[in-house]
Amino acid sequence: KLKTWNHVSLWKWDVDCDICAICRVVVTEPCLKCQSSGKGAADCAVVWGECNHSYHNCCMSRWVATTPRCPLCQQDWVVQRIGT
Repeated sequence: KLKTWNHVSLWKWDVDCDICAICRVVVTEPCLKCQSSGKGAADCAVVWGECNHSYHNCCMSRWVATTPRCPLCQQDWVVQRIGT
């Protein structure tokens, strides 16, 4: 007879690099700007480019305002998908 069961689960984005190259924070955590304003991970979406590099959407939005290229591979930045 099973009396207790403690379930623990972990998840991770399916990406080559799970650290935002702009702010250097893991993409599963809020970016530095969202952390400083008290927002949680659910408010800080992850964006993937056609090059398959991922960043916090907040970080990448500011980046492409001045440099419309991927920070890692320098390809023209084209959004493939956005997720939370």
